[in-house]
Amino acid sequence: MLKHWRALPAALCVLAGLLLAGCRASSSTVALGPGGRIFTQARHANLHDAAFTTTFFADGQHRSGSGATTLNPQRIELTLNLTVNGQVEVMHIVSDGDMLYDRLNTDPLWNILNDGDTGNYVNYDTDIVNYDALQAQTMQLIGAEKLDGVTTWHLRGPFTIPLFASDGNLVQVPGTEDLWLRQSDSLPVQIVKSAAKLYTADDGTQEHLVFTATYHFTAWNTGLTITPPGEGQIAASG
Repeated sequence: MLKHWRALPAALCVLAGLLLAGCRASSSTVALGPGGRIFTQARHANLHDAAFTTTFFADGQHRSGSGATTLNPQRIELTLNLTVNGQVEVMHIVSDGDMLYDRLNTDPLWNILNDGDTGNYVNYDTDIVNYDALQAQTMQLIGAEKLDGVTTWHLRGPFTIPLFASDGNLVQVPGTEDLWLRQSDSLPVQIVKSAAKLYTADDGTQEHLVFTATYHFTAWNTGLTITPPGEGQIAASG
């Protein structure tokens, strides 16, 4: 036991030296906390595509369904159940970069959304997994939590989402994003987003822009692809 106690001060000196060296090496950068380090690992995780279920609130309406996303290229597809004129309809949404398309299951052609010629603006989250929109320095570690029996790290950080106001202006709306990342490989198990802002139009009209969404991931890296509609598949009025 005496030998161990004699070795302890030396070990503490070595540890102090390593910490001091680390501080000197990172003096020109912002030191990352535990949340930032875990988030940085997630940014380098082996994630190419993912499938998920979702519930979200946008444009004053609740929606639910399933979908998928690819990261390169950055695309999403959603399948939502809607009630239209008392009838249950299936809505398909596809995003490809800045382009957003939708069609009902009964429609043969797609429509282009958020087209200035129509004046009809709708809001969907087209960056479901977009770590570039988050900053490692601001990521907070909430703790270790289990989801579906999987041990995860729960992180939280600020983010902004672009939402269309009713007048067609694109507004950056601030909020928070929560990530539940598998401890084994840093892949996302769940993402929850919440954002809100009071927007004032040029004519003085005020509008409360709100977006909330939960994405629960069910599969990763299955090799799926998302194909946006071709020119001949888009309605002329789109």
